[in-house]
Amino acid sequence: LGRDQETDGIEVYRSDDAGESWYRASPEDEDVGGYPSYYYQQLIVDPNDSDHVYVLGIRMWETKDGGKTWNRPFRFGGDNHAMWIDPNDSQHMLLGYDHGMGITYDAGKNWYHPDEIPLAQFYSVDVDMAYPYNVYGGLQDNGSVRGPSSK
Repeated sequence: LGRDQETDGIEVYRSDDAGESWYRASPEDEDVGGYPSYYYQQLIVDPNDSDHVYVLGIRMWETKDGGKTWNRPFRFGGDNHAMWIDPNDSQHMLLGYDHGMGITYDAGKNWYHPDEIPLAQFYSVDVDMAYPYNVYGGLQDNGSVRGPSSK
């Protein structure tokens, strides 16, 4: 979008004939991406069921019937950036979001947040002129950090 342009919501379209024709698969009165739209929004299709689709965004949306009905599958994460679905077991998923990641083995009924893994999203990184130099990072929604370089 250009400056002073904005979206009027996120819609999902589907083609069942290799792109010859398209139809709206998201609900008429619902923004399935979360407003405002952000760079990280994406569709994730279950590798075992092409009618099972997740829309990642501020909120998470899901359809299990190719877009006829939509729901909020789980209330975990926030600013959801990445999702992996195990091709051998669709109940097993990894979700990457601003504050780290979550792991589920039951399609999102229960989540494990691996706090022992130092994960975060850096918005920007810079260094100073000290010797040894310091590295600074701005964390998405989590303040800033500073640490010494290894030299």
